[in-house]
Amino acid sequence: MDFSRETNVGFLREAAKLLQDKLIASEARFLEATRIAKEEEELCLRLSEELLVLKKKFFVGGRESKNKGKSPKLSRDKNLIHNESPLVNTQSSDAELDSETVLHEIDSEDLTCTKECGCTMEEMKGGFEESLEVSVIERRYVLRKHKRQKYICRQCRAIKTAPAPVKLVDSGEFSIQMAVEVANEKFNRHVPLERQVKSMAEAGLKVNSKTLYSLTEHLHNRLHPVAEAIRGEILARPSVGIDETPMKLLANDSRGYIWAICNNYGIYYKYETTRSGEVAKEILKGYRGAVMCDGYSGYDWIEKQPAMILAACWAHLRRKFHEARDFHPESDLFLEKIDELFGLEHKAQSIFELTEIRRIGSRPIILELESLIAAYRMKALPQSGLGKALIYALNQWPYLLKFLENPNVPLSNNAVERGLRGPVLGRKNFLGFRTINGADVGMTFYTIINTCKLLNLNPKDFLLDSALRSCRGQKLLTPFEYGKELESRYEEGQRGNLSNLHG
Repeated sequence: MDFSRETNVGFLREAAKLLQDKLIASEARFLEATRIAKEEEELCLRLSEELLVLKKKFFVGGRESKNKGKSPKLSRDKNLIHNESPLVNTQSSDAELDSETVLHEIDSEDLTCTKECGCTMEEMKGGFEESLEVSVIERRYVLRKHKRQKYICRQCRAIKTAPAPVKLVDSGEFSIQMAVEVANEKFNRHVPLERQVKSMAEAGLKVNSKTLYSLTEHLHNRLHPVAEAIRGEILARPSVGIDETPMKLLANDSRGYIWAICNNYGIYYKYETTRSGEVAKEILKGYRGAVMCDGYSGYDWIEKQPAMILAACWAHLRRKFHEARDFHPESDLFLEKIDELFGLEHKAQSIFELTEIRRIGSRPIILELESLIAAYRMKALPQSGLGKALIYALNQWPYLLKFLENPNVPLSNNAVERGLRGPVLGRKNFLGFRTINGADVGMTFYTIINTCKLLNLNPKDFLLDSALRSCRGQKLLTPFEYGKELESRYEEGQRGNLSNLHG
């Protein structure tokens, strides 16, 4: 229709209104289509990034060092001041090989001289040709028959019997060493009881997994107080890390969780069937100090406790930027600054030095990070890897900065994450715990064994020493107290050696 020739004002007004409605409807459809296209683009990007992360996890092993890019590798933080062992000279963590000398001689009839003289050859005093080799003596199980000698008084006919060997349980058929060996194999070497049963059968010992579990349970009953004492030592320190990981309960095929708290004095585990923050409240009951964790909402209650400081982990934030690198190269800008923070931490030799380093060196880096976050937060799509990392940073920022206010706050929660590797390796081998009681047994041994490792002590030696102390009615020590005893013995031995040297 040619509207230029139309003179009816009413008609033109209606036509204009109709066209306006159609235009508005078209604009609405266009905006909706644009929104859907944007959502699909974000979804496609997010799925592509998640697919890449999963590929790396399952096909590359999740190792950062295999990813391409120029981001510097993060230095191991086990040597940071917050993670240093309080024990120095224990001399118990590194076992040494037993050595023996095997003398090889020639039979007398073969001692005729190889030359033409025909004389008999004689032994050269002190003349040997030596070489070294490492061999193995296969593990053996020995059936010991204990015969306790009886004595009688010829005058009054009183009878006395030689004392019985120390037993884990009265009239038990297995030695304390056997129980320690089974517990160490399962919770330190991650060897399931059924696999131990097969190994024992090959060596001539016929036993079932129920019997082996009973041994670990009896040992747990004696050593459980040690695990609780370790928890007390951990909570006596000014900072602690907390985390949790799933572990199945096989009896009803349900999911439970292993909770862990850790610092340089030890690591304590607790198994619960829930991931509720109430578990953390129970573990940290009465604690006064800084608590480092991830962004899980189950820890939000900590912020409301007047005696606690809620701190966030910089390694968690770094991980999120690292996962975004392949699609967002600008993530390297954030990674470089975070790595600078960790690099500064390695320079500190004391809490005083750390305080100064953080004040002079760390604060300017934090300001640069804040500028980077402000510059990229509006550019990045919220569902992209970079967007998620920035949102996480903004949500956790007040807690990430707690390390600037308190030198006792570590930069990362990696110590407790390393501590959870032991139970996770066990989970891969024996899938889960059969019962709640079995889980409690496991938590006792994981607590003791991994605390020993943290303090550079030999877990098996400590388990045996503690079991013997318990059976003899002696005071039980924590790994830290045991290590202090070893330090004292080592220092006394060093002083004795110096005295002999100067004597």
